Amino acid sequence: MEVNLISSSNLPEGSIFSVRAGNVRRQAPFTSTKPFRFPEHPAESPLKIELFQPVGSAYVVLRPGETQYKVNFPTGGAVAELHIRPVEGGGNAAEPQQEKEDSSETAKEAKEYLESHRVMQFVQALLQTLIKEKPADPFRYMSRHFTNGYEPNEKRAPVPSNLIEEPKVGADAPLDSSEVQSLRQKARDTFVQAQNTGTLDTALRNKAAQPEGRTTTVKPATEAETEKLRKQAQDTEATHAKARRAFEAALLDDEEVDTK
Repeated sequence: MEVNLISSSNLPEGSIFSVRAGNVRRQAPFTSTKPFRFPEHPAESPLKIELFQPVGSAYVVLRPGETQYKVNFPTGGAVAELHIRPVEGGGNAAEPQQEKEDSSETAKEAKEYLESHRVMQFVQALLQTLIKEKPADPFRYMSRHFTNGYEPNEKRAPVPSNLIEEPKVGADAPLDSSEVQSLRQKARDTFVQAQNTGTLDTALRNKAAQPEGRTTTVKPATEAETEKLRKQAQDTEATHAKARRAFEAALLDDEEVDTK
């Protein structure tokens, strides 16, 4: 006997459509297009149609030689323990219709997820070391690497404070290219404005005439001292003019590089 769901309406999203004929039940998402197949069923016996909604789901990865597993569901703290063992004639047992994987979980999305969490890099490295060392208990070997080599309750040695890197914030944080370019442009504009208004020359002269951290008592200067100071001022001005020309040349070079 074959039962096909040909139309449905107002069914909650994610609902499971179930059909029971006698002692045999078949179920699948209501969006499935596969038929429900049963052994021959007496016409006088009614079919029981039920609608279910899943409250949680989890996967169990079967490990060779293991028979007992604990399942932790992500909702409501639900937990279940299973005992799984092979039975004779298991291949001939009636198989319920398999739930199809959600079509939205495409290969591209799966790849992006694995790459974003660096799962593939870790698993590949783990398998490489597993093949090289060939431990007697490969599963215990792999579980140790999942905990960074530590036992579950093993205490870790404290890391010296000088080895702990704190995240850089504020002025210590690295600047991206757009921020660097903006700062360079502001520096150019400030320099040109100071040059045009004479503020730069005034600041340089004041800096040369007033050494930092030193206070002096002003007294009348002799003619020789005056001439010496005048000569120093001329030398200082010449030095500043040379530095200003070099700085302007560097700015022009930067502008030429930026426009290329």
